[in-house]
Amino acid sequence: MVDARSSFDYSMARVPRSVQVNWVDYSEVEPNLRGWPQRDLFAAARRLARLGIDPSAPVVVLGLGKNGQGEEGRVAWLLSYLGVRDVRFAKFDAVKKRITTEALPVARETPEDRLLDEGDSSFASSAKTPSEPPPKASPIWKPEIVSSLIVREPEFKKSRSS
Repeated sequence: MVDARSSFDYSMARVPRSVQVNWVDYSEVEPNLRGWPQRDLFAAARRLARLGIDPSAPVVVLGLGKNGQGEEGRVAWLLSYLGVRDVRFAKFDAVKKRITTEALPVARETPEDRLLDEGDSSFASSAKTPSEPPPKASPIWKPEIVSSLIVREPEFKKSRSS
């Protein structure tokens, strides 16, 4: 599951084992190319593979729906453009039962932890709290560009008027 919401929203409430993807991180930074996919599409595919995204596996993109700014559409478009074949949308509210806002359970205290507690308490608490394992990376894949998803402005305007 891919979460297209902001980093802040993702950190406040998220679906366990989901990954956060911001479409801006995969787009050009030059002002005259802003919004276009980055030139090195293979690098984008490698980054997505490290997040566990595979072009042959179904991907659900979470967003805020009408309350957002279309982030999930941009992420879904990017994935489809790179050749991910099964991309779906879900509004974040639709998965509320799976949301976690609580910290992971604290591991049992050991004698070493007690020694840590006497020292730097911020280090001790982070040492006792297990983190969620990182996403399992997918094999590196070569993007299969779906160029029909690129629409120029005149074509877009024509489609809106018909």
